[in-house]
Amino acid sequence: WAIIRGSGDLATDVLTHPESYLYFITLVLIALNCIALWFLGVAANRFLKNRSLAMAVQLAPWLIFQVVNFMPIVASEAIIVFASLAIVSGLLLHEMQENRRQFWLVWVAFFSALMVATKISTVVMLILPFLFFAKNKQRITFAFLTLVLVVLFVLPVWEKLSNFTGFLAKMATHTGQYGTGDAKLFDAAIYLRSLGQMMTKEWTFALHV
Repeated sequence: WAIIRGSGDLATDVLTHPESYLYFITLVLIALNCIALWFLGVAANRFLKNRSLAMAVQLAPWLIFQVVNFMPIVASEAIIVFASLAIVSGLLLHEMQENRRQFWLVWVAFFSALMVATKISTVVMLILPFLFFAKNKQRITFAFLTLVLVVLFVLPVWEKLSNFTGFLAKMATHTGQYGTGDAKLFDAAIYLRSLGQMMTKEWTFALHV
């Protein structure tokens, strides 16, 4: 858009017309997640060989309110939704296509790294694909590739990484949102309150579980 408008400075154009860029990014995020949902349906249909079950798998993400809420928003969660759908699709196809398992392992590692590089708290979600692979060689390869790709993804901001590690250290040693509370490793009251809010806010997912 900066080129179309004849603006030579992209940063200035973004600051001058933020709505245009936000609108375009929103459209891209929606398109990416729609493509990921379509691909998930294709993968599930090939794996399950049942169109009805494949549609159920494809519609499952809509049971989670936060997925629907964040999918069109310019936020890290939109990328996490996209990467999660791609990971599930890759795992299904990895199980089905024996002659292309190496490709789908790299696929899963790529989107796992993208997810972790986008938001560090998603690292716990890597337990599922890690345990999904049956052989230890596959698990080691997955872990190694994911680590290397995470480093590559964060390489452009490597010089600022110390700011991020300091932020993580503060969250780990303080209670409250983003480490703004008291200096304490664990607060049972906050944990139980947050757990209750999670169950009531996502009651459809909690009921499903």
